[in-house]
Amino acid sequence: MTNRRKRRNQGRFAGIPLSVMESDLYVQLNNLAKILLYELCGQYNGGNNGYLSLTRNQLKERGINSPEATKKAIENLISAGFITRTRQGGAAKGKAICSLYAINWQPIDEKRDKPLENYFTFKGAFGLWFKERSNKIPMLKR
Repeated sequence: MTNRRKRRNQGRFAGIPLSVMESDLYVQLNNLAKILLYELCGQYNGGNNGYLSLTRNQLKERGINSPEATKKAIENLISAGFITRTRQGGAAKGKAICSLYAINWQPIDEKRDKPLENYFTFKGAFGLWFKERSNKIPMLKR
């Protein structure tokens, strides 16, 4: 029993539920869209959904260097219902702001000290989407 406890990973992990990975819409995503989904999941800490970002600098550090392909992959994730854009990036008051995103199978965490101003007020999880919109494609058995 002691050896088992020693082998456990105590660090954070980027988890995607099997119900998401078994959806036909997930299977149809291109590789870059899947990578970006994992990048967003890696940022999620249980209390920051809705405040996840995919900036050019972040992606460049992670080896993703194509802004146009990235933009298209993000739009694919949004249209397929995997993520929601909670803030549109651009220039505000002479300052550049980044777009923010939420993963749709977790509740959105709107922070009182950093409200998502001029945007939607988010509540609850969006997990019902997977039951209603997607056909199941089972994972490979081990």
